Amino acid sequence: ALGEARLARGVLVGSRFVMVSDQTQLRLNREGGLEMLDDTPTAADAEARNPELTELAAAIQRDLAGGFGSSSYYSEADRLYAKAILAFVRMAWSEARRLLESLVKVDPTYTEALLLLARIDNRRGDFERALQLGRKAIDQHKGKVHLYVVVAQACDRLATTRPYDAGADAWRREGLEATGRALALGFRSQGLLDARGSLLVGL
Repeated sequence: ALGEARLARGVLVGSRFVMVSDQTQLRLNREGGLEMLDDTPTAADAEARNPELTELAAAIQRDLAGGFGSSSYYSEADRLYAKAILAFVRMAWSEARRLLESLVKVDPTYTEALLLLARIDNRRGDFERALQLGRKAIDQHKGKVHLYVVVAQACDRLATTRPYDAGADAWRREGLEATGRALALGFRSQGLLDARGSLLVGL
């Protein structure tokens, strides 16, 4: 059905948007000398700097903004995830989080929802919660590379912003293990390499 095709395509493109958005914002933070992965520069700044994000966002809006009705193929969890992707693209972080939290109550094993929740928390500065979500998702799906990336970023931010905390060394070791797993699975990005370098310097 047309609605099912739109949902599938919108979610697929949405996954690309989330990844490119994270990488672009990390690059802007590096260029600006910022240590926090937060909204300074804003997500809108990131979109303005990377035309691909604008194109992806437009495609997602076309597929998901009009709704996609009921489906015998897609579950309620799938539909909630599609709505959360749309909210994320619109930078409605609270709405995206609300939808994702509803989703994981319906299906606690929905790994993509846990990953997107962790990314939102990393972006908003709740690094401990991002780390907890990342760990939970890895327990369910150890072969998904982006789970290790989000854990590495959370560990790096925790160790950087709280260097004298009793758990700082443990965060660094966990972050290094996560970057090692991501690299072993074939993932390469400047953001991941930057996190690894920062974690190594701290030990």
